[in-house]
Amino acid sequence: MSMQTPNSQEAVLDQKRPDGPRMVKAQDDELAQLRRLEIFSLIEASTLLLLIFIAVPLKHLGGWPLGVQIMGPVHGLAFCAYLWMVIQTVSGANWRWAEVARMIVFAMLPFGGFLNVALLSRKIAALREKING
Repeated sequence: MSMQTPNSQEAVLDQKRPDGPRMVKAQDDELAQLRRLEIFSLIEASTLLLLIFIAVPLKHLGGWPLGVQIMGPVHGLAFCAYLWMVIQTVSGANWRWAEVARMIVFAMLPFGGFLNVALLSRKIAALREKING
């Protein structure tokens, strides 16, 4: 009885697919990229909410500017990383300009990043369905 390694099993499965192993790899890469963007969207949205609803009120109402001094740069880095992930994701796929604009504009609004997560979840589900046939 011969045992197949995971790689050879994947190759057999890929050969059975009409679109071939290269298409499967590209779809898997796109799925992973969408998942990364979804995670970065959650991080960016969370840091924005922490900044706006906790750090800024503590600064102005509580006289404690340290929260903004910490959360400001943290959110700035999260936002820059998020924008970079958006650029990477849309450059390798067929996204409409309206979707790209939405991803960027909504990231600047409180709770908007969570709405982006919903869009990304739908895209992930559609791609998984396409992969699984």
